[in-house]
Amino acid sequence: MMEETTLTRTILYFPTIAVPNGTWLRRALLYWDEVASIVPREVNMYERELGESLIPYTPEIQYLLAEGAFKPIPPDLIVLPEALLDPAIRPSAAPENRWELLGKFEDEFRKAVTSDTFKRQLPPQPYRKLDARVHRNKMSQGISGFLFNLDLAKFGEEYEEQWYLVEQKTALLYMSMLAKYLANTMGNVTVPGTDREEYLNLSYAPLSDEPSEACLSVHLANCLPVPREDVPLSDILDFRDRREDELRYFRSHIDDLEEKLSGEAENGQELERTVRRSKETLEREINALAAQLRDARLATKLGSLKTLCTAGNAALVGWLAEAMGYGTEVPIDLGLAGLGPGAFVGVSQYWVSQRNERRTLLRESPYAYLYYGRAESIL
Repeated sequence: MMEETTLTRTILYFPTIAVPNGTWLRRALLYWDEVASIVPREVNMYERELGESLIPYTPEIQYLLAEGAFKPIPPDLIVLPEALLDPAIRPSAAPENRWELLGKFEDEFRKAVTSDTFKRQLPPQPYRKLDARVHRNKMSQGISGFLFNLDLAKFGEEYEEQWYLVEQKTALLYMSMLAKYLANTMGNVTVPGTDREEYLNLSYAPLSDEPSEACLSVHLANCLPVPREDVPLSDILDFRDRREDELRYFRSHIDDLEEKLSGEAENGQELERTVRRSKETLEREINALAAQLRDARLATKLGSLKTLCTAGNAALVGWLAEAMGYGTEVPIDLGLAGLGPGAFVGVSQYWVSQRNERRTLLRESPYAYLYYGRAESIL
């Protein structure tokens, strides 16, 4: 059991209610305390009252739910604020601020959809297809009406009355922003996670002519041991229970690297020095984790993770902005010895919209945003 002072780390999968069974789920279970997805209350109501599921959980998610390793997060934390009076949810936002939060969410989404940046991504009108299904309880009336007026959404057919049919890019943008807001609303360390990198730009990148802030992207590439698809989920949970302290210790080194990068370094040279000082520690700890997994007879392969973190040092923010303004690329890529071909730790800069900074959506957690790279080899 975790100590009461230890925050639970939750990764919120999006865009779909159903979490894909495979490597993504196994990676998430190893490096996070619990997995979540955005599940409308109506889905759970069907399960409880009618004995059937609107969207059946997979057997794997049913197992994790029973084990306390999966959490359904209702979208009404954002899109149906009157339901937030339910004390069982306990969001971090005060009740009087919930309508304000919905207003900010709707305003950001409207600006994104009508921006030149997003319009350029849409197919020409004659070729647009409204075929992405978004559950009606995941979308506020203000947003659905807005999208109907732009011919970017419509009601589902009679047999799909629980769904809106939305243009694909628009649905991706909407689910990305909803996951980002929901993650920031929860009281513990909850971060949005997905297996599709394009969500990063949809959710965090600045729109055309929008104020932006320089931040850091940290990449651990082709080096992290992750369980293979054929590893039973029960084996991963058993490993986590037995190796809880070691896993927390491993996470702390990633935390430490990003804290030093964002809080102590003031320019590119200091960024590189920080990475070099952390390189040997990362090599040692990754090797130790891989050995523990082998001892537990968990078959693994190599994967990657990438995060964004804010630059907390004002001097570093200024240096990054100046470098990016001149078109200078940071990247710092240092190879990690003995961890497989192409293994490296890298740091680069990234423009993030200031709307994210103001709401602290890129919080002090090192897992502010994550995507997983392709597995490279077998350990």
